[in-house]
Amino acid sequence: MLGLAVVLTSERLFVSWVIKLFVDAITASSLDLLWRSVLIWVLFLVPWIPLGVLLSYLWHSTTIRAVAKLRQAVFGQLQRLPLGYHEQRHSGDLISVMTNDVAATEQAFQQDMLNLVNASLQGVSAAAFMLVLSWKLALVIIAVGMVPLVVNTLFAAPLRRAGEVVQQRLGGLSERLADLLAGYQVVRTYSLGEWILARFGQANRDLLEGGLRRVRLEAALAAGNGLGMLSFLLPLGVGAYMVLNGQTTFGILIALMQLNGPIQFFVYSLSGTITRIQSSLAAADRILAVLDAEPEPERYGESAVESPAEPVADALLEFRDVAFAYDSDHPVFRGLSFSVRQGQVTAFVGPSGGGKSTILKLLLGCYPVRQGAVFASGKSISAYRLSELRQLFAYIPQDSYLYSGSILENVRYSKPGASQDQIVAAARAAYAHEFISEFPEGYETTVGERGARLSGGQRQRIAIARALLQRCPGTIAR
Repeated sequence: MLGLAVVLTSERLFVSWVIKLFVDAITASSLDLLWRSVLIWVLFLVPWIPLGVLLSYLWHSTTIRAVAKLRQAVFGQLQRLPLGYHEQRHSGDLISVMTNDVAATEQAFQQDMLNLVNASLQGVSAAAFMLVLSWKLALVIIAVGMVPLVVNTLFAAPLRRAGEVVQQRLGGLSERLADLLAGYQVVRTYSLGEWILARFGQANRDLLEGGLRRVRLEAALAAGNGLGMLSFLLPLGVGAYMVLNGQTTFGILIALMQLNGPIQFFVYSLSGTITRIQSSLAAADRILAVLDAEPEPERYGESAVESPAEPVADALLEFRDVAFAYDSDHPVFRGLSFSVRQGQVTAFVGPSGGGKSTILKLLLGCYPVRQGAVFASGKSISAYRLSELRQLFAYIPQDSYLYSGSILENVRYSKPGASQDQIVAAARAAYAHEFISEFPEGYETTVGERGARLSGGQRQRIAIARALLQRCPGTIAR
C-alpha cells in the first residue's frame, strides 16, 4: 500500500514539474527545453507504468486475502461460541455480520485505507514542493485548502453514529428475512403473509430512516465542502497578481495550481474517507463483538480433575443434587438427583418448560453445571473435554436438522469415515432404508434446505440412523 501510494504521489509531483518545464519552454520560445521536457516525461513513464500496475495488483490481492481471512475468522468464531450465545442472538443478525459488516470492512480495506495513505502522502509532498517553488503563494493555497478539512472534522462524530444505526438496522432487516425463509411453511400454513410483510416493512422503514439521516448529513457536508471552490479561485487571483508584479513566473503559477490538485485531493479524499470510515468502524464494532465473545472452553469445571464425590458404582449416568438456572431469577430446577444404569431405558416426563431439554443440554456440556455434580461413565463430566464428553452420546433432537446435500452425507456426518455398508446398516436399524430405496437416486437423493424435500418422519429416521451410526455407549432420544 505504501509503495503504491509513493508511486501515485511521484506521478502527481512529476507531472507538475514537467508542466512547469513545458510552460517555461513556451514562454521562453525554447525548442530545446520543450524536447528535453518530452524526453524526461517519456523516461519517467517507462518504469512508472509497470511498477504502478504491479503494486496495484499486489495491494488489491493482499486486501482480498485479508478480508477472506477475516470472514474465515468470524465463521470459525461463530462455531466455537457456546450454545447460550446463539440462543440469545438472532441468526439473521449473525448472518448480517458475516455479509453486510464484512462487506463494509472490505470497502475500508480496498478503498479507504489506500485513499487515506495516498491522499496524506500526496498532500504533504505537494505542500513541501509548493513551498520550495514559491512559499508565499504556497501558504495561501494551503491555508484556503484547510477550510473544508475543518468542516469535515465537525461532521465525523454524527456520521459515525448514523453509520452505527444503519448497520444495526441492516441486521434487523436480515432477521426479518431469515424469519420468512426459515419459517416459510408456517407463514403459508397460517396465512401470515400480511403479518410478516408488515414486520419486514417496518424494519425496512427503520433502515430507510437511518439511511436518509446519513444522506442528509452527507449532503450538508457536501454543501460545506462547496466552499472548496475558493481554494481554486483565491490562489489563482493571488498568483496572477504576483506574476503581474514580477514576484513569480507564469510557469511556477501553473505548477502550483497543478499542485493544488493533490492538496484538494488530500482535503476532499480525507473528508470522504472519514465519512466512509465511520460506517466501517460501526461494522467493525459488530464484528469485534463477535470475535471478542468468550468461546466455549475446552472443558467445564476443574481441569481433568474428577469431583471428590464418587458416582454410584453401577450408574452409567448420574445427576446429584443439581440446580440450574439460565438467569438467577428463574431457576429451572433445584436439587435434581437421578441415576441411569447400563442397559436401562429412561424417559423424562413432565410439562413444557419443566427442564427436560435442559437436562440433556447439561449432559452434552452445552452449559456448565454450577451446583451439584453430574457423572457419565463413572467420571464427573468436568473430567472430560467437551469433545470427549459429546462422543459418549448420540443425540436425536425433536427438530431433526438435516444439512443441504444427500441422505448419504447427512447420515455420515456422525462418523465421517463410515463405509456405505455401515450407513445402510444404520439406516436399516432406523427403519429408513425402505423409503430411501424408493427414491430414484436412493442414498444420493438430495434432501433440500433443512431437509425440506422429506417428510417430518423421514427426517426423524435419518437423524436416528445418524445417531446409530455413531455407536455410542448410550443413546439419548428426545
